[in-house]
Amino acid sequence: MIKKLKTKRKKQIISKLSKVFVRSRFLHFWYISSQLAEDVESGVVFGITSLADNNVSYCMGCVDNEKDIPSGTTLMGVYCLTPSPSEEVLKDLCQKYSKSKKSGKLVVLTTICDIMELKTRFFDIKSKELCECSHEVVNDNEAIDQTIIVRLKADICLTFKTSIDTFVDKLTEELNEAKENVDSYCVELVQSCFKTHMLTNNSTLLSQLISSEQKTNDKSPLEFTASNGSNSTTSDDTSEDIELSEDLKEVKLNIRIDSLSRIQEMNSISYLIKLFSNQMKQQLTSYGNQWTECVKSDKRLPSLQTYNFWPKNVSHFVSIVYPKSLSDEQLVSRRKEYHLRYLIRSDRPVFRKSNRFLLDNEKPKTDYLTSVHIGLKESGLKGGQTYWVYGDYTYHHYMQDRIDDNGWGCAYRSLQTIVSWFRHQSYIDKPVPSHKDIQQALVDGNKKNPSFVGSRQRMGPQEVSYVLSHLYEITSKIMFVNSGAELANKGHEFISHFITNGTPIMIGGGVLAHTIIGIDFSEDTGDIKFLILDPHYTGGEDLNTIQKKGWCGWKASTFWDKNSFYNLCLPQRPDTY
Repeated sequence: MIKKLKTKRKKQIISKLSKVFVRSRFLHFWYISSQLAEDVESGVVFGITSLADNNVSYCMGCVDNEKDIPSGTTLMGVYCLTPSPSEEVLKDLCQKYSKSKKSGKLVVLTTICDIMELKTRFFDIKSKELCECSHEVVNDNEAIDQTIIVRLKADICLTFKTSIDTFVDKLTEELNEAKENVDSYCVELVQSCFKTHMLTNNSTLLSQLISSEQKTNDKSPLEFTASNGSNSTTSDDTSEDIELSEDLKEVKLNIRIDSLSRIQEMNSISYLIKLFSNQMKQQLTSYGNQWTECVKSDKRLPSLQTYNFWPKNVSHFVSIVYPKSLSDEQLVSRRKEYHLRYLIRSDRPVFRKSNRFLLDNEKPKTDYLTSVHIGLKESGLKGGQTYWVYGDYTYHHYMQDRIDDNGWGCAYRSLQTIVSWFRHQSYIDKPVPSHKDIQQALVDGNKKNPSFVGSRQRMGPQEVSYVLSHLYEITSKIMFVNSGAELANKGHEFISHFITNGTPIMIGGGVLAHTIIGIDFSEDTGDIKFLILDPHYTGGEDLNTIQKKGWCGWKASTFWDKNSFYNLCLPQRPDTY
């Protein structure tokens, strides 16, 4: 967070104490700036001003273009990636984005030359002067703690007669009419008696719609629907593509509005309704743009769907309309466009269909627990810094899948956990391999004899590496240490791995295999603790037992046998989006 305390100008002093908080994920942007497009040098900072204290502002993130500022946030200021830019450059940049404002101030974020340190200033719109200010960084949860997720769904059906030659004009006409009708819609809160009209001025606070149960537990999203009693879709999600011809024919286009936002609980219902109105119009435009683009290259109008994404290291949702029938490979150019628009690094999947954000009630049911380290207490290491896996994984261990592999299958389970990580991050869509799949892959690669399939033989990190390569084209690095004691000296190598790749690490020594999913390391003392996921667990999917009994927990370096040598498989993240 950035706290602005007693900020001084050249000619005046801001009379009120101002505080600007910057979420820690926002700083991630500076560290990956070299991976962005070459022409990305400056842009806008967006965020929220606290409704509880209008002298407190949160810088939530940044985008290249002001039109891409996410719903529920507002323009807070500007950023400049040029190290130590001149005051003239910054003033010109600020004036570019302050044309619509007569007074107030903008936050200006830059870096100090040669060091990755964030510098913060104010730009006073009226006096056109810059002033220094201090800043403070806060964790991401603190930055969004006063917000809640809101969702809007609405079904719209456009029915009109057209030929391929008149389609674009007719579609534009129908969409314009649909946008004009948005304000005639009624909005209802799901599983509630709350209902309001789009044009109603309602000063009720959003917080009053949140149940007491939500206030005491994790806040569940508020889900709304919008309808106007007509013009809604009549078919289901299996709508087929429509083929246009030169002859006049009636077409029926289904539009399913689906928007997600984070907004402050102290916003009024009127603010929420205005937000919904804008989102509906934006998605109508997105559907129209997608159909117009498709009809220019093909006579077929695809069935479309809205996909909502909440990328890691980003504080906001992104809604994208994709043709249902197109694969991620066919959507590469579209996905790249959104990486550029939202200044997101392009070395990992973010906008693939499988990356879409799902509410808890939408997630598929599974027999496995996910990311079981979440909620663990700190390791207790003094002065340490934690580094761990990036994103989700599923916990695979002995006796799952009705397979009794107790005593021999720990490396298989560690491999399954690793593969699940690549699935969760959308690098692969192939299923997690069974024990037989793993064994067959090693036989097919001439790494094992045919008798290995169906056996109870163990395997090690090198076999894990080969299976990842053979089945999923995932490369790995192999690390060798002569004794468990040597692992305590590998802190910087583990740090580099978790920062760069963020994948689970399989480690094997003697007859045992484990999965390393994080470390806590002290630069001052060199002390280290390991976050271990133990595949030897034979019980049920009970998170409380798994955490309290140490099946997922912090281990000192003495956990490793000083008389055994160890091999480690460090899977490498593919450089792709």
